Amino acid sequence: MAKNRFALLLEEKGLPAGEISQAPPPPPVEPEPPPPPLLPVPPTQLPEPAATQVTKHGKRADPDYRQISTYVRSGLYKQVRKRLTDEERDFSELLDELLTRWIAT
Repeated sequence: MAKNRFALLLEEKGLPAGEISQAPPPPPVEPEPPPPPLLPVPPTQLPEPAATQVTKHGKRADPDYRQISTYVRSGLYKQVRKRLTDEERDFSELLDELLTRWIAT
């Protein structure tokens, strides 16, 4: 009968494979007692939002906008971000403006 890998490993450590099966089984583990039952927690009431709060919707929620993905050279993108920061604009505004001009020509 061919030896399995575990038998070979045991022999490398100086233990014959047959000795492992002769070891006494571990003692049975007693189950832990169940934890005490949890007490019911009363529901908390959240304050109602004030009527003056306005829910803001960004471009993501606006059906007139669509998210796109494109590749731009890294150096160019860094320059654009710096200039947009100075002008307090965002990339989507710039792209919208440029694409609108391009379509008009």
